[in-house]
Amino acid sequence: MLQPRGELDQDGAARLGRALYALLMDRGRVVLDVSGLTTSQVATLATLPSVLARAGGWPLARLVLLGADPTLTEALRLAGIDRALSLASDWDAATVLLRSRPQRLARENPMPAALEAHTLARAAIREVCREWDLDAVSVEADMIAMELVANAVDHAATESILTCTLADGELRIAVRDRAPASDTGLQRITGPAGDRRGLHLVASVAHSWGCIRHHNGKTVWAVLKSPPQT
Repeated sequence: MLQPRGELDQDGAARLGRALYALLMDRGRVVLDVSGLTTSQVATLATLPSVLARAGGWPLARLVLLGADPTLTEALRLAGIDRALSLASDWDAATVLLRSRPQRLARENPMPAALEAHTLARAAIREVCREWDLDAVSVEADMIAMELVANAVDHAATESILTCTLADGELRIAVRDRAPASDTGLQRITGPAGDRRGLHLVASVAHSWGCIRHHNGKTVWAVLKSPPQT
């Protein structure tokens, strides 16, 4: 159990994130007692699910919040964080929820700027599909992850982060690289007349896809529809 206390500002959120990540990597299952925690900045709470994703997410890393008061519970709900992290009112409920699958699953995998990156991406996405019961879309997910990571290596030539998110029957596969994206480059990536065969393959199997430009790179993403769990 981790028991932070006091006002959670940006600096405190960063420290909490580092401590939480270390515990998740070491123990795999953590109960975060937030009964003594307050915050006026809802954005600081976004640290929690992102740390969980970096640690591997369900079922490798599991996190339950314990003792949130009504104000904090409402803030978590408004931010959508209660879908990624279960909320418990007491210790017994927390231990049960550690064994329960959250509504929203996420996992991040760092990828090198090297030829073996696409092989690592395939291994990562296959593990995700197996652990998240996504056999029905595993072939398409495999191809998308490999192509997006290979694109980051071939064209961005930077390290990247492969992120998989599952919520509301949709598997979102995204690759974030560190190469600045010019307007011309974005048109080649997202335009229907683009000449990149790999991204055309992604477009042919994805329900939707696109590119988001950042000040220090870009994220190329694709969404697959996942059959409902039975």
